[in-house]
Amino acid sequence: AAVVDAAILLSVWGLVVYFAGKATRMGVTGLAPSWPAIASYLGFLALVYAAYFTGVAGRTPGKMVVGLRVVDTHGQAPGFPRALLRMVLGTLGVAAAGIGLLPMIFDPARRALHDRIVRTRVIRA
Repeated sequence: AAVVDAAILLSVWGLVVYFAGKATRMGVTGLAPSWPAIASYLGFLALVYAAYFTGVAGRTPGKMVVGLRVVDTHGQAPGFPRALLRMVLGTLGVAAAGIGLLPMIFDPARRALHDRIVRTRVIRA
């Protein structure tokens, strides 16, 4: 699922960078001073992509391909606010040397810390 989502995001990011270079008439190398802002925007796009699809449908296109779904305690898609919080916490948990993923080892339902906090789980769809 992550590979499919990454391929989609890399395509979108490539288009954003390409057109940013075209808009400035400097090309991609001319964007070097702006890379912190561009990288922040690309990260924002990734969070919104994952939160939107997870919140509305319970799954991103990558999860659709492999047959996974994120559900709340009622078996429904978690909604955008909860999905966004899940993505932010998941990103922080992975960025903190993967500590947020450790609960998956001990949890019978294989839930990571971000799933436990926002009360969601990943199931086979």
